Amino acid sequence: MHNVLLNIKSMLLNQIFSFFLRRTYLYLSFNSIEPNKNHMSVFEITGVENLNKLIDVCAQNDKYLVIKASTEWCGPCKAVKSKYEKLANELVEKAVFTTFDVDEHEGIAEQFEISAMPTFIVVKGHDIITKVTGADLASVRASIE
Repeated sequence: MHNVLLNIKSMLLNQIFSFFLRRTYLYLSFNSIEPNKNHMSVFEITGVENLNKLIDVCAQNDKYLVIKASTEWCGPCKAVKSKYEKLANELVEKAVFTTFDVDEHEGIAEQFEISAMPTFIVVKGHDIITKVTGADLASVRASIE
């Protein structure tokens, strides 16, 4: 019984360590991509170069990349923010969640043909799997699971 408990404890510690190692790796891999000040599970994209680097790292690690396009003045974007952060926490093992401001990064908005906000783009490898316009996080979740 004691050995079983030690094995379970060891497995749990390995999972916790692995989780923090992956999060630290992702954080250190992106010089200018930093966790959103309000929520550590959502990274803020700061430019096209950093987005492309993030896409490459997620592809190498077989993770989905979820990109949220929004603006500060967008009501629906504000309304979905906490739900997006919650989804990021729930799916942290499968995906990296990011956000960018369309007004600040017009080049990224043009690259993904953003026409309404919020828009969520799910990327796997270097391919766009899903593009969801509006606050439909259920479709984002379905794309990842």
